[in-house]
Formats: sequence, C-alpha cells, structure tokens
Amino acid sequence: MPGKCSVAVRRCPSRRGAQAVPWEQAGGPRREELLAAQQRFRDDQRTLWALLDEAETLSKALQQPCAAPAAALGLRLTQSVRWLAMLVPPRCVPSRATVGRWVEHASGRAGGSLAV
Repeated sequence: MPGKCSVAVRRCPSRRGAQAVPWEQAGGPRREELLAAQQRFRDDQRTLWALLDEAETLSKALQQPCAAPAAALGLRLTQSVRWLAMLVPPRCVPSRATVGRWVEHASGRAGGSLAV
C-alpha cells in the first residue's frame, strides 16, 4: 500500500530500509571513516582553542606597552582601543578606561624619569 507510506515516511519502516540500501551501495564514506574525520575535526578544534588561549595571554603582555607609545604619537584613547582591536582577539580588547589607566601610568613613569 504505497499510499500510506507517502504521507509519513517515518511511519513506514520498510521504506526507510529501502532508502538505506541504495545509500549503502552508492559508495559513500563508511561509518568508521566518518568517525575518524570527526575525531580529526575535534582535535583540530582543541588545537585552535589552545592557540586562542595562547594568543590572549600573549596579547595581554603586549597591549600595555603599545598603549603609551600610541598616546605619545598623538592617538586618542578611542583610537588606541580601535588600533588594539585590530591586533588582538575580540575577547581581549581592553576598555577605553583600561587604556587610559595604562597611559596615565606610563606618563607618570616617564614624568618621573624626565624630572631634573
């Protein structure tokens, strides 16, 4: 009775079995190959997350020393934040207030060494 199966394929197990046979005979990837590819993708994803964490750590160490020279070159705080946003991952971009504190701290250190 083909009329009943055409309404809802999931209710007709014989039709699902009939579809599975041609898919198996089509010569697509085997289940083991798909599982191996999935495992490779997961390994790659773990590696990428580890690299992102490393980039965040590295970027925190490099952001503060870049903020003061940017201010010395005449960049405003907002421009400095946008410039840092181009260099570091989005989650690591400091706030404008943080960059302001870094510049203030650097100018205090520079002012102390320039005092005669």
